[in-house]
Amino acid sequence: MSALAAVVVAAACTLAGGRLRGLLARPGEDRLYRLAMQLVAGLVALYAGLLALDALGVPWNPLSLGALLALVAAAARLASRGAPAPPAARLRFGWGDAVAALCLAAVAVAAWKTWIVSPDFIFHWGIKGWKFHLARGIDFEFLTTPWSWPHHVDYPWLFPGLFAATAAVAGGFREPAMMLWTAVCFAALLAAAREVLRRAGASPFARQSTMAILAASSAAFGIGFLTAGSPDWVLALVPLAAWPAFLGPPGRAGDLRVGIAAALASGAKVEGLAMAAFLVALYFLWRGPGRCRALPALAAPSLLVVVPWLVQGLRHGLFAASHRGAFDLGHAAVIVPALGQALGVAAWHGAPLALLLLPALFFVRGARPAAALVALQLLFYLYVYFASPYPTAAELDFYVRSSFSRLAFHLMPTVLVACGIALDRWLGPGAKAQNAAVSPAPQISPKGLE
Repeated sequence: MSALAAVVVAAACTLAGGRLRGLLARPGEDRLYRLAMQLVAGLVALYAGLLALDALGVPWNPLSLGALLALVAAAARLASRGAPAPPAARLRFGWGDAVAALCLAAVAVAAWKTWIVSPDFIFHWGIKGWKFHLARGIDFEFLTTPWSWPHHVDYPWLFPGLFAATAAVAGGFREPAMMLWTAVCFAALLAAAREVLRRAGASPFARQSTMAILAASSAAFGIGFLTAGSPDWVLALVPLAAWPAFLGPPGRAGDLRVGIAAALASGAKVEGLAMAAFLVALYFLWRGPGRCRALPALAAPSLLVVVPWLVQGLRHGLFAASHRGAFDLGHAAVIVPALGQALGVAAWHGAPLALLLLPALFFVRGARPAAALVALQLLFYLYVYFASPYPTAAELDFYVRSSFSRLAFHLMPTVLVACGIALDRWLGPGAKAQNAAVSPAPQISPKGLE
């Protein structure tokens, strides 16, 4: 049972986050997506609570974690008092959802069996989680030792914190339990994709075929590229989790959803800090009237997780190493071929060809926010490569080829869903008419697409 500790922690976070459903929920949304957003809210609250416990000198153990989640649930219920959760849509499953379920099961089994352990888990995420578990908190003694720099001591601590919390519940650091967080993130990603396709008004065939392609390509890369135990799945989830907020009318629920999705990205990886900033900025511009009223919900969750990490990192000198060099366009001769090789790895099975449609996605109304976020994040990754500190062409080539496949994974699920929506709009008028004859069309209400 200790191998299921991640599921126990995820369920506890979902229950705690569920107390916010009066503020997070929108009428007529998919029940699975609602659960996914409750999980995201619970994970952000758990991480912020772990940081607070560490700052107060309270050890991380089952008792303190249980008290923390109970306090989170009580505070969430108090905050959402007087805001009952609106009804959700009835669940409907199709053949694409069945394919997605099979892909999820394949990833879950492969991860649980530790067949697809990420090298990054072995060399830094897992080590930090194990050290945090042994220290019952953030192990600054380990992080500040001179020989710990290869473990990326300056990275945010959400995943090591989750591993430590999972180990506390499991009664020890059990690798299979840590691997199951990959399956949890994949499940939330699929749930978010379902809601995006539904809110965007995609035809039934487009929904099911996109879900099948999304799940198969994500599982193929996740298994083939050895990604279990890596927070890259979190960054793949975040854009899809926030996207439905752009597809409905502006409101408090959308503000809070984008805010907690950005906070999750901020705590996951350094790359997530840029994603969070782009996401909040795009939503703020889209929000229109009431932008200033949206700022607390948009910014507060990220501040809760970023400020403690930043303060403690500066205090302990964790940001001393520089990862940047001078920006040099001359690196293009090395970077461009290396990018092509990274996108052409066998584990992708050609899926990155969908990136060629990115410029066209800006002309599809429902896909524009996702296209903008993907484009900004890609530009950020390119900037990092062109400002690389590696002095030789061989080092830069290896740097790009060894990292860009994973970075592209942050964006590919969103790109594939956007392409499914776009192709449905461009190629499916006749199919939509046929579908309308056999199934009721989505209804537009003042509260959005339901």
